[in-house]
Amino acid sequence: MVSAHRDPEATKIETGPEDLDRRQYEAWGVIVQTSNVRAVHVANGIMQLLRLVPTRPSWDAIVSGRPRGYIAELKKELRKNDGLRPGLSAAAKALCVYKSKAGPLRLALPPPADATKPSKDMIEAGRAHLASLLDSASEVGRLSEPSRRALADVLNADGKVMVEGGNDPTTPGVMFAGFTDTHTLNGMHAATLLGLLCATQDGRQALSHFYRAAQSTQDPHANLAALLGLTMKDRNDPSMDRNWSMLDPSAFEEVFPVPQRESWADLARATGSMALNITQRQERGATKAETLMSLVDLGLLILSTRMLRWERDESSRRHLLAVCSPRRTTALQQAVARAQESLRLAAAALDNEAHDENPAVSLIRSQKRKKRSGSGELEQGKKYFPSDHAINLASAGGWLFPLDARGGAPRYLCPGPRQLVTLVHALVPPGEELAWPKFADKSEGALGVALGGADDSRTELRLLMGGVAATLREATTVNQQRLISLGLARRESDNLVIVDGGAR
Repeated sequence: MVSAHRDPEATKIETGPEDLDRRQYEAWGVIVQTSNVRAVHVANGIMQLLRLVPTRPSWDAIVSGRPRGYIAELKKELRKNDGLRPGLSAAAKALCVYKSKAGPLRLALPPPADATKPSKDMIEAGRAHLASLLDSASEVGRLSEPSRRALADVLNADGKVMVEGGNDPTTPGVMFAGFTDTHTLNGMHAATLLGLLCATQDGRQALSHFYRAAQSTQDPHANLAALLGLTMKDRNDPSMDRNWSMLDPSAFEEVFPVPQRESWADLARATGSMALNITQRQERGATKAETLMSLVDLGLLILSTRMLRWERDESSRRHLLAVCSPRRTTALQQAVARAQESLRLAAAALDNEAHDENPAVSLIRSQKRKKRSGSGELEQGKKYFPSDHAINLASAGGWLFPLDARGGAPRYLCPGPRQLVTLVHALVPPGEELAWPKFADKSEGALGVALGGADDSRTELRLLMGGVAATLREATTVNQQRLISLGLARRESDNLVIVDGGAR
């Protein structure tokens, strides 16, 4: 694989932002510069970048230590290859991009009074486009009640996207991933996740499985996308979207980069194996949208735990305690408190490892402020700590409780129902089952997530906090019961818990 280290002949200021980008990318695979990363943004980036696989974008900027330059090259390639779809209809732009507290359903209503002229024009054109496609209504822009209901059912599947003030970060708009230029290419999240998959045979096989699903037009979301004029069916094979090329697994080899250290090679092997387990479930009925969301949820957990477990010596010794219950009952108070402590200690350790008085070594970015102090001097930039980014990624993927930090409640690793399905399907191959100790051991080995019930004495050492033996027993009980209640595991007559992934 091509080295992603900086070209020794490249000249740059070691303490400058470009060099900080390089150090962050080599350590964590991402550039830490924003807290506004959502699952749907990463999904959109993945779908956009997959369209570039046939063109095999150059790694030159990554090799010379310029991840931001690599991002710029990707965007140029996307524009050149129509990946950003500059000719998208106004309806598509309004559905995917328009920012409003009430969401895309406003296409069925007149533009809000406070909308800017470009927004009003977009909405008016979008309403007219939808009307012509869905109803052929005589009155331009008027949508029938069935069409409004159909759009609401798809766009507002979780009941929150269209609601004033709704802020569920995990599900909105995933069915439209790839049809807009709002994604997180700037942070390298999507590119690094794809790079991890491109690095191993299992990962490339997983990408090939999903790529074939992305080509298909034979699912409800694809049918709606086609109805909205977003996709173009192949004339020779109407079951395929002609915007996607025909590729085999070998076409994905080394298309996207990944940092070149042994710990990244280990992570790539684990990521490829888990992703292949997920994509193989498409053969058992998993939909394209379900598969994409599972891959994104898993990817956000991988990037988050990579950061939270990171040490400069690349050892990644730390494990994180998960308690899969959002209810802090009396019986669970101690387990939840220790899970909160586990996340807090990991975040503090990450920031401590990233900090260095030498600006050529430090991995912490300072945000510049334009405001001047009373003395007339510029205020020192506010530091954006990597732990903020790592916790944001885990929350965006639905792996923490509470999802939102407002109110000051301490958060902890507590996967939601969909995330637990992803976790089980990632660790248990389709058609197979694992006894609980083996399942818990795989979770620790692949992700550093401690569920309890593996080798508890080893787990206690890896959690790097003392006195957790009783907590691990409590965590084991509640985590087992949670998977059983979701139909992902069963309890045998001898009280042994078997994790089988449910019907699929």
